[in-house]
Amino acid sequence: MTNGTWTRVSVDDLPGLTFSQESDSKSEVRWGEPLDGGSKSGYDFEGYTTDALLDGTDFLLGRLTHHNQTIQLPTHWQFWVYLTVNVYFEDEEMEHDFTLRFRHEETPNQGAHPNDVVQLPKVHENDLVYVDDVEYRVTITGFLLGQGSRRRRVSTFDVPEGGSISAGIFARFERTSPPGS
Repeated sequence: MTNGTWTRVSVDDLPGLTFSQESDSKSEVRWGEPLDGGSKSGYDFEGYTTDALLDGTDFLLGRLTHHNQTIQLPTHWQFWVYLTVNVYFEDEEMEHDFTLRFRHEETPNQGAHPNDVVQLPKVHENDLVYVDDVEYRVTITGFLLGQGSRRRRVSTFDVPEGGSISAGIFARFERTSPPGS
């Protein structure tokens, strides 16, 4: 089972910044001053109850949603948004936290490219997990976008102005040394 908590943004003076925990598995971060009575921009993360595989196979860690609302910002902003994810290993009755760092590009509301850009997260810290005294490296391997036959794996995606897009986040736990070593 996974859950996550948005912990910080790399820009100290981002207008309207708020963090909230909606439930055990869902949290959100919002920013910006809404225009015309609208909403703030931001992210939601919802953790999954899933099998966190330890054999190097990708699994869906959770779902990230970016809400690109029309907000008032003085300029084009690029910043990092940090999410601490907790993975509970039921069979081993243990849990581990690691931090994801998403690169976010908040664009002006008009012009040639008003879409916000979300880039594949990097594991920021605590990227090793120990299960039964075996060391595993945590790797975030991609976003899953689309439905049915239109599903695709990507490392970055655009969110149109006024829209929201959700993507699954793939992760992998890879053993750092061969068995028996």
